[in-house]
Amino acid sequence: MKQNPRFLIFLLLFAALLLPCCSPREKGAASDTKVFFDTSVTLTIYGDEAEAALSECFDLCRNYELIYSADNKNSELSKINRREGVEVDAEGRSVFTVSDELAEAVRLGLGAWEDSAGMFDITMRPVTVLWDFRSGKGSVPDDYLLSEEVLRVGSEWLELSGNTLSVNNRNTAIDLGAVAKGCISARLKDYLRNRKGIDGAILNLGGNISVFGTKPDGTPWQIGIQKPFTERGELISTVLLEDGCVISSGVYERNFTEKGIFYHHILSPEDGMPVHSGLTQATVIGTDDALADTLSTVCMLLGKDASEALIQEKGYEVKILYTLDDGSLVLFDPESGEESVREGEQLDFRQEDD
Repeated sequence: MKQNPRFLIFLLLFAALLLPCCSPREKGAASDTKVFFDTSVTLTIYGDEAEAALSECFDLCRNYELIYSADNKNSELSKINRREGVEVDAEGRSVFTVSDELAEAVRLGLGAWEDSAGMFDITMRPVTVLWDFRSGKGSVPDDYLLSEEVLRVGSEWLELSGNTLSVNNRNTAIDLGAVAKGCISARLKDYLRNRKGIDGAILNLGGNISVFGTKPDGTPWQIGIQKPFTERGELISTVLLEDGCVISSGVYERNFTEKGIFYHHILSPEDGMPVHSGLTQATVIGTDDALADTLSTVCMLLGKDASEALIQEKGYEVKILYTLDDGSLVLFDPESGEESVREGEQLDFRQEDD
């Protein structure tokens, strides 16, 4: 999974709602925070069955960790990376029957790899491990080691047909960190929507915010977007939303400076080095959690112009708030194009009544 919490976004809750979100004794609301996927997961659920649903959602998170985690040795993905229980032939080929959940995430990753002309790649794990951004003590890898690990990267060595995954290189290792949290929050939302006694929920998976339904007072969800390179809680913008997700990717959470040079965790599969795309942060606002999670990283890899062209070409129903290297904000809507946004401006993405 993504290494270290990526708290790029947090929820702004009006004072009147703080107690309902936090107090387990408040009837019709339940909230708690636990650690899964190497990140903090906070779920707040409203409805008559909120307490039971909260427990069930955390049970689902435990199950998903045993599917998607590249670090948990007992997970489905980790066993694939180790080729556990599968014979590898002389050419490095091995075939696995994978769960629906893992197949969905790999399929999404392979689609993003094709759409981004190879810049987004779920086989980057050998390279990201070298950088060790997770420990907070990252350092620039040795040139030779980095060049060797880059040779192990390549989604062209993965083939997925239904639930059959073929890994055609013995050195390939998969990391679904830029995909899985969106898949998980989408599944949690679907579960809650179909469960009786649930009115609405706020799902915060390490900074990926997803909401649906209604709050007790009927007001829209208000989500704050962190200003890059500032104290936690200093906002660059806020979003009003009724049903959807707000997901950011940026260079300011996992990084270090060595010999006066700034390095961050968004790495190019071409050379294993940090990408410089002209962006500090990209925030995706949409209704498809899995797509938004993946697109946030795609935008950071491609930069503003190329990612806008991709979104137009694919017809994705999303909006992107870009934070440029100079700190300026640009909002992109595929229907209306670009517009400048003032720092601190509130963006209203509630659906208009017919």
